[in-house]
Order: sequence, then C-alpha cells, then structure tokens
Amino acid sequence: MFNLKARYQVNEQLAFHARLLNVDDKEYAQEASYRYGYSADQGIHMSVKQSVGDYSKQAAHPDIYAFNNRVDIVWLEYYGQTHQLWHKISKNNGESFQEAKMLSNSPSKTDRPFIIGQGDKRQVSWQIVSNEHRLIE
Repeated sequence: MFNLKARYQVNEQLAFHARLLNVDDKEYAQEASYRYGYSADQGIHMSVKQSVGDYSKQAAHPDIYAFNNRVDIVWLEYYGQTHQLWHKISKNNGESFQEAKMLSNSPSKTDRPFIIGQGDKRQVSWQIVSNEHRLIE
C-alpha cells in the first residue's frame, strides 16, 4: 500500500512527479520510507520507485520541484543532535539522480524544507525554530 502525495508540476512532457510513503502491514509506523516516482501518462503507469534519503537517519518531509528535464528533491535527516537538509538532482526527468548532497544543518529543531522555483531558478526555504530562516540556492 502506498500513501501518495503529489506536487503537480507540469513540464514539457506533462510528467507527474510524486513522493510516495511506502507503508505495508509489516513496515507500518516502524519502517515507513519515502520513495520518489514519476509518470508520463497521468499516473496510469509509474516508474520504478526510488528511495528518498536514508531511512536509518529518519529521512522525512521531501519536497519536489520539476521543470523541463530537471527534478530537484530536498528532505530532512536527523543525526542524533543535528538536523540535516539534503538535496539531489535528476537531469533526465527523474529516471536517475546524482549523488545526494547536504545543503545545510542545524542543531535546533527545524520546519519542513520547501523548494521555491520559477522556471530554471530554484531556492530552498528552510525555517529553523530559533527564528532563523535560510534561503539556499
């Protein structure tokens, strides 16, 4: 069973990009993991689902931005006392991704990251509970 949450991003191929929470009876609440998938035919067929982040580091709150053939995904991971903001890029419409890179980290509690995009330009908005706001290019 999958819990599907989509960002309706229309690109030249009218692709549908989504984050999927993989939940089945034996994984429920303990090993639920986020996956990325896409469809070029309005969800009739989905691509092979790819993991988003490291489950053992509590990967959570992914956000997706797709424009032309580029797909950006950001998410959070928790490393003991530190929250880390991660990012990965696909330049072939989500078929494969470059190695993920850490964009920023914070010892304070954080809010979900959001990708702010306008065409080929994109920034990541990340709010830190200590009233700090980071806008990352």
